[in-house]
Amino acid sequence: MIIVTTPMCKKIVEIAGLKEFKVNKHPDKEEGDLAILLSESKVQMPSIAIKLNTFNQIKESILTLTNYFYENNLINQKISEDEILTIFDDYGCYDVYGYDKHGCDKYDYDILNF
Repeated sequence: MIIVTTPMCKKIVEIAGLKEFKVNKHPDKEEGDLAILLSESKVQMPSIAIKLNTFNQIKESILTLTNYFYENNLINQKISEDEILTIFDDYGCYDVYGYDKHGCDKYDYDILNF
């Protein structure tokens, strides 16, 4: 299966465990079986739409993708919710409400700027 994602979703796809995929700002211009893109984007090929506006949406998007990849034998092991929280610990955002231990919310961090 050939997965195509947009540059904005690339890191989320990587965190979800997929190592081999294509990146293109316009997924329909690539040969692919499935596109992963932001929910407001539209493509002709089958797709999974994800949301990245809040920490909780990012976490849920990673879980959705890792489950899909695992169920379709694209990865050998799913990433757990605890592993996701650990990844984001370094960015200050770690709880399910999007607040860090200092009380900062999602507007205080650019957590997608890895």
